[in-house]
Amino acid sequence: MNASPGNVRVKKAVREELNKAATDGFPQEMIDEYVATQVSQDVFSSYNASTIASELGQSEYHFHDYTMANKLVDKFKNIKPDDLKRIASKYFSEEKIQVINIKPEY
Repeated sequence: MNASPGNVRVKKAVREELNKAATDGFPQEMIDEYVATQVSQDVFSSYNASTIASELGQSEYHFHDYTMANKLVDKFKNIKPDDLKRIASKYFSEEKIQVINIKPEY
């Protein structure tokens, strides 16, 4: 099955953005904005017992340490543009990314 022209354009656009992240990285302002959003979400989610339980459970599952739920935002604050550039160049290569098309059945 051949990809439609729309799919080809989308795949090309996604690949260009991934390549851009790997070569150019992200500006510190964008990282700071993301961290500010995470801080805000963290504050608002602390009023919901279900969200707190979910965050604790995810931290225990992923880090084997439930207390990481309270430390993640601080870790985000330490991310620098070179960190993201290094990670993007390692994981966003052509060999590591697989794009699939899923068409819904009607």
